[in-house]
Order: sequence, then structure tokens, then C-alpha cells
Amino acid sequence: MKRSEIDIVKDDKSYNMDLSEVYEVTFSKDFGAFKKGDKTHVSLPIAMKWIKKGVVSKTSDIIKAAEVAKCSDLLKEDKKG
Repeated sequence: MKRSEIDIVKDDKSYNMDLSEVYEVTFSKDFGAFKKGDKTHVSLPIAMKWIKKGVVSKTSDIIKAAEVAKCSDLLKEDKKG
């Protein structure tokens, strides 16, 4: 099977994100080298990962970008906390 055929099959399951686009996040608790209240800029996948862990809060920019990429279901926070 050719790579182009594989990509067409996976197209419905994939997310289209611009990884060069960055979003400002504010930490809601200490995490690694970051302290509560610190701000930084990260790509959408990292922002979603940290939102899932509960260390940063959602912003309207991140929510809009996730909707455009059709991956807003990944913004749910873990229950483990």
C-alpha cells in the first residue's frame, strides 16, 4: 500500500494543528520548574496535556484552537487530580 493511500484512510482520525502556533498558559499550581501564577507560551498539544493534568487553566484561545483542530474532546481534565 502506498503512503498516500494510508494517509487518506487515516485522515478522518487525524487532527490538523499548526504546531508553530503558541498559546499563553498560566499555571494554577506548581509544576516542575514553574510556580503557581507563572505564565509561558506553549504549543496546543502541550497546553492540552497540561490542562488534562490540571496544572494550567483553559483559555478561550486554546478552546477555539482545539475546536478548529477538531480535538476539543481532549481538553477534559483527568479525574485523578
